[in-house]
Amino acid sequence: MHKTKLFKLIKSLSKKEFNQLEAYIDSPFFLKKNKNPLKLYLALAAYAPKFDSNELTKEVIFKAVYPNVNYNDGKMRNLLSRTVKIVDNYLLYLDNEEDEFGRDKRLSEVYNKRNIESEFFNYSRRLLAELEKVEQKDTAYYFNKFSLEKELYFHIENNRKNSNELLKNTIYNFQNYLGLEQAIFLLEITNKKQMFKDSIDLPTIRLSKEIVGDNLNLLLLNQINQLLIKKDIHLYIRIIADFESNINKLGDKDSMNIYTAIQNFGVREVNKNFKIYGPILFKVYQIGLVNNMLLLNGVLIVTSYLNIVIVGLKLENFEWVASFINDYEHLLPPKNAESIKQYSLCNYFFITGEHQKVIEITNSNRFNDIKTFRLISAKTFQIRSIFHLLETDISFYKLLLNKCAAFDKYIEREKSLLKNRKIRYKKFTTLLRKMAHAIKNDKWNAKKKKILKTELKNEKNIRFRDWFLERLNE
Repeated sequence: MHKTKLFKLIKSLSKKEFNQLEAYIDSPFFLKKNKNPLKLYLALAAYAPKFDSNELTKEVIFKAVYPNVNYNDGKMRNLLSRTVKIVDNYLLYLDNEEDEFGRDKRLSEVYNKRNIESEFFNYSRRLLAELEKVEQKDTAYYFNKFSLEKELYFHIENNRKNSNELLKNTIYNFQNYLGLEQAIFLLEITNKKQMFKDSIDLPTIRLSKEIVGDNLNLLLLNQINQLLIKKDIHLYIRIIADFESNINKLGDKDSMNIYTAIQNFGVREVNKNFKIYGPILFKVYQIGLVNNMLLLNGVLIVTSYLNIVIVGLKLENFEWVASFINDYEHLLPPKNAESIKQYSLCNYFFITGEHQKVIEITNSNRFNDIKTFRLISAKTFQIRSIFHLLETDISFYKLLLNKCAAFDKYIEREKSLLKNRKIRYKKFTTLLRKMAHAIKNDKWNAKKKKILKTELKNEKNIRFRDWFLERLNE
């Protein structure tokens, strides 16, 4: 039952929407010939709101709908198919209710098809008047204006006195719509090629040379597309400033498109030059937090949460990061919020030198509900923290060797890791052991550090090279 299309549709509904669905299915329009979809709904309702019971099977639901009939898979599939059609219509109904403008626009089109001219003209003109009040002129705005004016211009009963002006407006809005769509499409293609190193030779889409009117959205999009080509730091800073000061003038979808592009550019560039782009990206993240642009369906994107922690720590904004980790935990996905928070605290305490706390966190958390590379990272935080403590307390020597041995076994068994990455981690523990041995045998001196530093410089494939250099340069 859990793998059926109907189940997926039901799971997508909010509690309120699911409860309203009963009244929708109970309509005589749907139940005139067959009341079984309502019985099916009531059987499913017994497992609401989580729908995660192992008892929720096709056989159990079938028995609730057809108590005196032996299970028949064909009959069950027909019932599910019939109910899916009703739920599909219900989803369209919900969407229609949320989009009042779109509903009225479709209604005007229906009036036009049915030759109800008076109502067609009334609805069209009223909708155009509503659009004139809109401040956030996005693609939907220009498309709606264009399509409404086009229908009016070509209608047989159109007042010819105003035809030229109407046609000019129609063309103007069509050009704006095309310009925005072109800029957004170009941005999406460029991002895709940069993110996934797309080798497909796509046709060239030329950037709009002129901005029609004073379209802020198109101005920003075109500037971003220029930025992706030129990679001009001054243009990037100007785009961020313009976006932040005009964010309330943009539609939700368009502001999110622009913000995502700004953020993605910063993330790519910060890895090349943190000194220049780190502070800028940190500001971009703060803009995103203030304007709820790092949320997806009300949930904070995990990657963004962790990136904010990393960038903030590199900038040494320790107090701010500590507050952020705790203040935004409640917005993380519930299934792994605690692990993500504890992982972030590992990062925080490691950077701030509180290595005993890193060990305490990693000993009390298995991190099984986070991605493998983060679990590996948590283990390396622990091992490196033990080494830091070993530098002043030789009693940590045996613990370090045991942890390195356990880590080596874990890396060797982890099937998701590529061979090259396994080698990098193996060389990490090998060099760490050499350093630990030197400390244990009271040979941790300038001569030994110089030998190990030379070894490190000749090694091209090792994890945490910069961290090792810091230890060897002390």
